Amino acid sequence: MYDKISPIYSIALVASKYFDDDQPIHSFVLTEKDGGQVLELPVGEHEELRKPFEMVIIELKKFRKGQLEKSQRQWIEFFANRAFSQATSHKRQNI
Repeated sequence: MYDKISPIYSIALVASKYFDDDQPIHSFVLTEKDGGQVLELPVGEHEELRKPFEMVIIELKKFRKGQLEKSQRQWIEFFANRAFSQATSHKRQNI
């Protein structure tokens, strides 16, 4: 049954400061309440264990180009409807 379910990604862009730190990007996954084990389910033909849900919160006020990896910067530029600061070098297979 789970081999037909694709992981779900949620991206939330917030204009204000949301967390009390300097990180512009926070990523959350589902965990077991008491033990903290990350939920992973078998997906696809090879039943690769993957997280079924991930939520990413991006705080735009904290965004500084110098502190992001290239792939993170390109996603921010995409969501902000900006021209990419560098050309993309290759296509991703598993986006």
